Amino acid sequence: MNRGFNNAWQSMLAVFIVLFVMLTWREALIAAASVPLTLLGTIAVLWALGYTFNLLVIIGMILALGLLVDDFILIMEGMHEGIFVLQLGFVDAVKRTIKLYAIPSFSGSTTTILVFIPLIFIGGIDGKFIKIIPVTAAICLVISYIVSVIIGPPISRMVLVSKKKKFEPDKIDRLAAMAGKSLADWLGKHVVSSRRKALLWIGFALLLFVFSLGTSDLLRNTLYPKEDGRGLGITIQFAPQTQLEESEKMVKEVADILSSKPYFEYVFQIVGEKDSYSMGSFHDMLMPQLVPNTVGFSCFLVKRSEREQLAHHYVEPLREELRAVLDHLPGVNIIMSPETGGPSSEDPVQIDIVGPDLEELKKISIKVQKELKKVPGVVDVRDNLGVVKFNLGMRPIREAMDFYGVSQEELDYQMIAMMENEKIGTFKLENADKDLDIRLESQWPRQKKRMIGPEDWESLVNLSILNRDGTPIPLWSLVEPRLVESPQVIIHKNGFRSITVRSKTSTAYTPEVIKRMRPVLNEMQKDWPEGFTYVFAGEDDVNNTYIKMFRIFLVSMLLVYCLLALLFDSMLQPIMILSTVLFALIGVILGFFLADIPFSFTASIGMVALVGIVVNDAIIMVDTMNSYLNKGYTNFESALHGASDRLRPIVSTTITNFAGLMPLALSDPGWAPLCWAVIFGELTATFGAVVLMPALYVVLTPKSKKNVATGLETEMQTT
Repeated sequence: MNRGFNNAWQSMLAVFIVLFVMLTWREALIAAASVPLTLLGTIAVLWALGYTFNLLVIIGMILALGLLVDDFILIMEGMHEGIFVLQLGFVDAVKRTIKLYAIPSFSGSTTTILVFIPLIFIGGIDGKFIKIIPVTAAICLVISYIVSVIIGPPISRMVLVSKKKKFEPDKIDRLAAMAGKSLADWLGKHVVSSRRKALLWIGFALLLFVFSLGTSDLLRNTLYPKEDGRGLGITIQFAPQTQLEESEKMVKEVADILSSKPYFEYVFQIVGEKDSYSMGSFHDMLMPQLVPNTVGFSCFLVKRSEREQLAHHYVEPLREELRAVLDHLPGVNIIMSPETGGPSSEDPVQIDIVGPDLEELKKISIKVQKELKKVPGVVDVRDNLGVVKFNLGMRPIREAMDFYGVSQEELDYQMIAMMENEKIGTFKLENADKDLDIRLESQWPRQKKRMIGPEDWESLVNLSILNRDGTPIPLWSLVEPRLVESPQVIIHKNGFRSITVRSKTSTAYTPEVIKRMRPVLNEMQKDWPEGFTYVFAGEDDVNNTYIKMFRIFLVSMLLVYCLLALLFDSMLQPIMILSTVLFALIGVILGFFLADIPFSFTASIGMVALVGIVVNDAIIMVDTMNSYLNKGYTNFESALHGASDRLRPIVSTTITNFAGLMPLALSDPGWAPLCWAVIFGELTATFGAVVLMPALYVVLTPKSKKNVATGLETEMQTT
């Protein structure tokens, strides 16, 4: 939460600085006051809906920050133009601003909300994990529209009403005007001077999009990137028959090593149990909790500012250091469980092997583990049976039991009575909440006054069983002892026994491991007996999750198209607006490829959010072009003036989004892909909006009858 708060105030500060630079101090002050009001309103609504305030809520607010600022920029620009440029009264300026920008702003907010809503309905644990993000962003956008349109204009009276009769443009206004004129001149010469040039630019953009799609196959991907969690669990398992005292002695050197590390704030040691960080997965919860041959260490790292690396970067060097100390011990196994974020603590690589015979499954599991260990970047390979444990089993000798007069029932009862302790009463204690249990157990030679039963084979040598006459009969005369392999847990799937081979990853990503192991397993399966199959679990659900995200993306696009078709009363202009999404995807794919950032589930959330952001800008631009067209300008002139007029707001939105997301992108590796997806996509979408949108407008609107230069010069002279 502290990290989330830091990201939130840093993002807000960065956005406010950008507003003060890109706008006049008056509009920036109003926008700066409106943002906290919107965020407080969002928190109030979330509280009323029963949501708690957490890190994901903060991330949703940061994601929406650039979007909601866009509403304030749009309304404040309208007020600025009405009061200072057109010299209108305050009331007339408000009426003009609402008339011109209320509907386009509403359209942009609505389309963005439509994009976010399908994210709420993603099923499974991933959907539950991220559900609060689209809910928060959608509520932010609704409240920001209400604040910008209904509350913003009244509170702007305090700073926008000026006694000056004539407005003098400041440096930013003059710079924006010069940039807009230069853009219009350049577009008129190189982009929209003819339909042929416009088509060439559109064709170039399509080729670049196709190229980026081809590049997407080269992207590495994972479900959730590793976060900088401060918790690290270390479980050390010794040989199965190791007792508590021996386990505690053997890890003394390990405890000294961990205590000496400067990046650990504190270390807890638990003898006979796993560490707390290793108990988050389904398989670990099924395993026995109290195991004498196990020692767990729960380590908590110091703050990120007090160490040199991310938490998970310390894991492998530490593993090698511990292995060097423990390698001389037979059967030792070291399992590291760092906190790396995500909704689940399950192992990322899981191979479920299903079949009718448990013994055959064990053999297959050993072979699969051997192959999995060969994959670079794979660590902690094991199965869900745990360490094989051997117990002493006794097979009754029926002939001997009949001869000595011992029944099966009597043999079982006497063995249970001698091997276990039984509660026979309670001892009342004064001034105590609970009485002491009185238990009865046989006295074993090596117990040393502890009630733990026999510890070895020799303890049973002199054991006798009483027959029906009360005569003691040596145990070995009645039973045949043998060692029995005892799995710690047995799992069934679809009526068949199952073993799960699982592992963690250090430098490899799960899809890469699966891609390498699948042909190996297919080849191995040819030698398996009939009825034995395998399936990848764990993060192999990446494919299913991405399929869901792709479907949601298509649904979002369809909903946005339908709304835009109604608003613009056109079937072509919505296509023009949605083309900015293609420009954005070019930036996302090429940006992730060039920066070598793995594509992840959080990045896909950023892509969906990106649709709303870029469509919002495109709606305002097309609406501006249409307003010029309705005034009698040609499509060429309308395209030029629309791009020129909207250059400053679009660039302002891009920079505010960049500034708002950058603190989170640089400080939180788990959510950085979401931020980079928006940043990379919006950079190319901005270029597409100011360069390619005019080309599309020229191609898809009625043919022009005037000369571009004439119309442009006339407008410049009028201005």
